[in-house]
Amino acid sequence: MNLFEDLRNKIGKSVAETGQASKRMIEMSKLNYKRKEKKREADQIAEEIGHIAYNQWEKEKEISITNALKSGLERLQYVQNEIKKIDEEIENVKNDKFIYSDGYSSGNSSSYHATEPSSLLIYLCPYCAHQVGEDERQCRNCQKRYY
Repeated sequence: MNLFEDLRNKIGKSVAETGQASKRMIEMSKLNYKRKEKKREADQIAEEIGHIAYNQWEKEKEISITNALKSGLERLQYVQNEIKKIDEEIENVKNDKFIYSDGYSSGNSSSYHATEPSSLLIYLCPYCAHQVGEDERQCRNCQKRYY
């Protein structure tokens, strides 16, 4: 293989890695947004359950499982299960290995060692799109917290 073919192959792999990293970043952003919305929904349902229980306590000085309370608890459990599924999807995307057209993967391979995928990822604040660090939970630009 001559120098130009080798260079072309390396550039092609870099472009493929960057494309894959961009797809992962977009997928992670979508999943994080979906998780955040489900969390808000769960919080709203929990608040409704609290109001139902408090109103019952005010009237009867005891709490029993009414149809409204049971329905709220079932809805909350359903949303919590959805959040768990989203968390699993997030973990799957985080642990996803790149497979390149030449058959090599970014995992530990004796014949080819690719750049670690996480070093290719760029994380953006879901509120202001400012670049943030992988482990940060609050944007330095807009000061909003995120998951």
